[in-house]
Amino acid sequence: MEEKNPTTEHDDLPELAVTHDPVKQPKYTIGREGYWEATLEDAQAANFHEHSLGVWAALKSYRMAVVWSLVISMSIIMEGYDTALINSLYAYPSYSKRFGALEPSTKTHQIPAKWQSAMSSGPQAGSIIGALLNGYIIQRFGYRPAFTLGVVLMAAFAFVSFFGMSVELQAAGQILCG
Repeated sequence: MEEKNPTTEHDDLPELAVTHDPVKQPKYTIGREGYWEATLEDAQAANFHEHSLGVWAALKSYRMAVVWSLVISMSIIMEGYDTALINSLYAYPSYSKRFGALEPSTKTHQIPAKWQSAMSSGPQAGSIIGALLNGYIIQRFGYRPAFTLGVVLMAAFAFVSFFGMSVELQAAGQILCG
């Protein structure tokens, strides 16, 4: 058997091949030989079976797919919530007293504009850097390991913002979480 040389980035996609049987009509095989194979009829039968399942039966049958979908969805929701929420914290007196400086003209604590800018724009800069790194990591290791690494790093970087007791650490935490 001849070894195939990869010609595209998407060599792991299923291929459609025709196998000739002298007795029967040609069968269409989906998948790679030796990796996973199914006839077109098998795939259609599996598709029909999955569509005939009720909601609860489908949830019980595909628990890990449901869990994986929830993890991805919740991470996307929380990322959007976090970037929108941080900008509203500047107005809270306790937050501005903890991380700000006393403004002599108003006699109130204010977070300096440079740090407000760093905490507001930092996550976008961190997202750009993360997106560039993510492309390399996905290409090298695959989607699932890259996503798992991202979730682990995000959990670790959240501790910087949570335990950071200075405006500098807050800005660094926002950039890292970006």
